[in-house]
Amino acid sequence: VRTIPVIFGVVANPVAAGAGTSDADHLPNVTGVSSASAYAEGVAALLGCVRGAKRVGTLVNPSEANCVYNLERVTEELAARGVECVSVPVSTPAEISDGIRALLSRNVDAVLQVVGNIFMSSFAPISKACLNARVPLFAFDTSVATDGGAAVTVARDYEDGGQEMGRLAVRVLGGESPASIPFETIGRTVVTINEANVRRYGLTVPEDLRRRARSVPGE
Repeated sequence: VRTIPVIFGVVANPVAAGAGTSDADHLPNVTGVSSASAYAEGVAALLGCVRGAKRVGTLVNPSEANCVYNLERVTEELAARGVECVSVPVSTPAEISDGIRALLSRNVDAVLQVVGNIFMSSFAPISKACLNARVPLFAFDTSVATDGGAAVTVARDYEDGGQEMGRLAVRVLGGESPASIPFETIGRTVVTINEANVRRYGLTVPEDLRRRARSVPGE
């Protein structure tokens, strides 16, 4: 698509995805809202709950540029705090069960699952394995706390991102050129605590994190 305006909304790194060379210098018919995860906040939440963690694991899809970018950013945030990031590659949903078992066998103190397309639709094996192994699970997708095995998630508010996309669309439909509109990032972040999973993992959630979070009872 070269002439019709394109407005994206679920892309962690639009530059890595080929939409331009920077937020301001991009394809003339493309603009949108980046859904890059709250990397620093997610790492801080995990380390606040799992004191003394030295090895944190995640699965990664090496064939998805944005998933690799998410891994790189999480690795940087963990390294800055003296924590090693351990990753296991998986390329299809069928590989996730074996992948998470392999990851848990590598003596990780917790799992902080990065966002990737295959994980959005096939997260159940990760939740089940972490709960069975009692290895605390954290993630960047709210549904993994509300409906899955995560103790805490720090996620971008995709509804807020959708509204931002809509505002960009109105501007373009009103005659503004996408070329003149820099890429944005979803502005709102939501912290969710699953109380049942917190108990299952034997975690203590810091009060400052609780004050910023919404709590769900879990099952």
